Amino acid sequence: MYGRMSRESPWITMREKDAFRKVSIDWHRITEGRNTAKSLAHMEQQAEADKFQRWRAFRQADMLDAFKRMMGPDAEFRGVQFAILQALMQGHKNVLGIMPTGGGKSLTFMLPARCSPGGVTIVVIPLTALEGDMVRRCKESDIKCAVWDAARPPEWASIVFVTPEAAVGQAFKRFMQQKKSIGELDRLVIDECYVVLDSRRKTAERDAWRPEILELYKTVEQSVQTLFLTATLPPRNELEFFDRIGINKHEIVKFRDSTTRKEIKYQVVDYEKEEEEEALQRMVDDKKRQYLGKQIVVYCSKI
Repeated sequence: MYGRMSRESPWITMREKDAFRKVSIDWHRITEGRNTAKSLAHMEQQAEADKFQRWRAFRQADMLDAFKRMMGPDAEFRGVQFAILQALMQGHKNVLGIMPTGGGKSLTFMLPARCSPGGVTIVVIPLTALEGDMVRRCKESDIKCAVWDAARPPEWASIVFVTPEAAVGQAFKRFMQQKKSIGELDRLVIDECYVVLDSRRKTAERDAWRPEILELYKTVEQSVQTLFLTATLPPRNELEFFDRIGINKHEIVKFRDSTTRKEIKYQVVDYEKEEEEEALQRMVDDKKRQYLGKQIVVYCSKI
């Protein structure tokens, strides 16, 4: 045997796969001579055919029925969820979904992955705190998923979660390119995509903050369907966002839902600088009395 599908073993490393690919190509040259190029072309055609079959299955699927089978008979689409799914089904290359926190953004990539197994969806998550919750929800919905591990690339997963820092690494780039070459890379999802507006490289005036996120958008394959998701992208920042990711506003399909949260309130507390600790303690005590027996979260620069 001189060839095998790379997904047969979930434990093989990228270095081993690269080495095996070189040996396999050399063997093709020996056994087939001038037919090697034709064989590779045939493999590429087959990969494209497999990808098209998955896309057709996704496009022909009854999304509401699939949603109910995944979440229960009472499940109903909310906000712009179905509109985003339709845009993906229609094959739009770049889709932007602006939905409130808790509005079901993850459904827009989980449901397509469930409806067309065999491919892989890459989900870039800037906030690692969300990974555990995402993995749990995928497993509850019988979707094979994994958090990226360069030592053990998850060849078997339908959804792969990765941080921006890891996504711009050579190991992950090879993984994504390999998935694309065999026709298994269905789409790329950038969750919490608003963070690109805060990313910056180091200058003389200020320190860098997650510059890898800026690099990430340069690696986005234009031939791969990309879904951008966020809950915090005001209309006034849209043009800056499009400029940062290098996409013309006419090249992206946008869906905006109301992100107003009536249950969320804020207040401004005035205090003297020397009374900062006392003011913070008073505020915490007031909130503890207000929400007696419940948990509260206080964000501050220091304690």
